[in-house]
Amino acid sequence: DTSKFVVLHNKSASWGSFPKKSVNSILTKQELVLIESLLRKCIEDYNINAKKRYNDLKRNNPEIKIEDFVINVDNYKRQYIVKKSLNGEKHVWINCFCSNTSLNKGWREEVLMVHDGGICFFNLMLNLNKSVYYDLMVNGEA
Repeated sequence: DTSKFVVLHNKSASWGSFPKKSVNSILTKQELVLIESLLRKCIEDYNINAKKRYNDLKRNNPEIKIEDFVINVDNYKRQYIVKKSLNGEKHVWINCFCSNTSLNKGWREEVLMVHDGGICFFNLMLNLNKSVYYDLMVNGEA
């Protein structure tokens, strides 16, 4: 669904932990399918621990909501930066943010970065050749 993601070309590798001397690259349709699969697996794994944290805190804080702990990938827009390393491996930095945030203006042109914001903002890295995700970073609360 191209209304939910954009590939930002010619962006600095400083946004993710790309290998040194990486060059810009493009994505195939098959790679987009792999990205979706890896992203969902990453968040599925993240949500296991998030649900445990929620259940631990719920005992003493009955007002908290599970929606403040778990991530539903379908509710996020995404920015991808794609680089290929010198050894030919393709890496993707994914920047995710809540679809309903008022900060969405210009998200198709520039990387959207914020401080805090909780689970409404997170990013991670993928290695498509190895089919792995790493460096998941979920923003904290102010």
